[in-house]
Formats: sequence, structure tokens, C-alpha cells
Amino acid sequence: MSAGENKSFRRNILHYLQNNFLNSEAVTGLPLVSGTVNLNLAKHGGMNGKILTEVQPARENRSSRSHAFAAHYLAFMQGHIPELTLNANADYFVTAALTGCRLIIGNGGVMRHVDGGRYSDVEMDAMCANEADGVNFNTPRYVRNGAYFATVVVGERVAGNWIFYQQSYNYDSVLPHASRI
Repeated sequence: MSAGENKSFRRNILHYLQNNFLNSEAVTGLPLVSGTVNLNLAKHGGMNGKILTEVQPARENRSSRSHAFAAHYLAFMQGHIPELTLNANADYFVTAALTGCRLIIGNGGVMRHVDGGRYSDVEMDAMCANEADGVNFNTPRYVRNGAYFATVVVGERVAGNWIFYQQSYNYDSVLPHASRI
């Protein structure tokens, strides 16, 4: 049952990210385009025997007890720069896994997922420099010790302001690293 996962996540996001591996890749059934979706967190086995929490789209006809929640989802599109603007349609935000990509948090709540496989660091730095209030969130561009490395950025809107957190892990991680950004 995922209702407990959804409630635990929403109660204290940083604590949840420090103690659970969050998988937000397209293989979990998330859309390939950015937008507002109803999300559901569900635990399952995986990643060298560790339990993963998958971020999944909630069923359209979900019960009132599912505790699914609306979130802005920023997808990954190879060779492109998907973007979305945070608004009042949802109080949560989650990215597809960032694996060498760059997240640009721009003016007016515009979020961009820049493909690190297509754009160089210099090009991505220039994109962020065009944003007066932009935050340039870098993710590692390599595989560490032969292990896949991923970062997920999650946000929550509190009293009208967005707070962002990042979670990074690889297959060798005992626990993910999570912090406020």
C-alpha cells in the first residue's frame, strides 16, 4: 500500500529523502513530457537488493484513500531542454533522474532540464547566466567506481515559496545523500 509512503513523504521531505531511494525515471510510467501529474509513491525491490520508492502516476480512478498528490514533473528528453513553470496547480515538484544533466531554476519559477549529453558545461553555464535569479544545479557527469550515479530534485511550496531538495545515490550507496539546495 502506498498511502503510507505518500503521507511520510509529504510530512517531512528531507527526512524521507535521507532514508529512501527515490526513483523518478521514465521506466516507472511517468510521462515523457513535463507537466502537472498526480503522483503515487510505491516501494519495491531493486538496486542491489535495496528497496526503491518509485514515483508513479496515480490511477485516474484512484480511491479517496490513496493519498496521491499533484506535483509538477520535469521530464528528460534526450537532445532537448524540457521546461515547465511552477504554479499554484501543485505544491510539489520532482525531476526525472539527473545523470550529468543540469537543472536550471530560472526567473518566475521556470524550470529547465538541460541534457548534459548534448550541451557542454560552458554552454550550460551560459544558459544559467541568462537568468538574473537563476540557480544552476549541477549533477555529476560520470559513473563513479563503475556505479551509476543519479540525482533527483524535489520541491515543495510552503507559504507561497518553493523549497528545493536534492537526493543523490549510486548502486553502492548504503543510504542516499539528501540535502536542501
